[in-house]
Amino acid sequence: MKTSVNFQGPFSYNIGLIIGLVIVLFLFVIVAIIVNYRKQKKKEEVKEIVKPKNLDEIKKEYLTKIAELEDELKNNKVTTRKSYQKLSLLIRMFVYEVTKINVQKLTLKEIKKYKLPVLTELVEEYYVPEFAKEEPNSIEKSLEKTRKAIEKWN
Repeated sequence: MKTSVNFQGPFSYNIGLIIGLVIVLFLFVIVAIIVNYRKQKKKEEVKEIVKPKNLDEIKKEYLTKIAELEDELKNNKVTTRKSYQKLSLLIRMFVYEVTKINVQKLTLKEIKKYKLPVLTELVEEYYVPEFAKEEPNSIEKSLEKTRKAIEKWN
């Protein structure tokens, strides 16, 4: 019986194409190994050892920042509201550096859970002037309270 269909021979692979793909794959693996090696080498490099600050150094640093904020306020470089915001951030950063509790972005309710009465009291005091509709009148008492809280921190 005759059929109109002719069988074809098996598909033949182009050996040049196969060798080319193997070489490209090999180069890709080599590049990946080199990149990985360099990343590991960077991690192993000796990093500068940062000497931890002691409490007195931290206090001095933040008392200086409060003095700078007072100067900005006296020279009308910053508004009272902005000063309250900066003061809030300063005391939060101080507490973070001393206790390593990340309180910078916590709400008052979240701060209360950590049972830090000094921080809680100061943040409560700052809330009203920070978010009031009218510009607050005075910040001197808050600056002094914050300064004393930092000085007495142990």
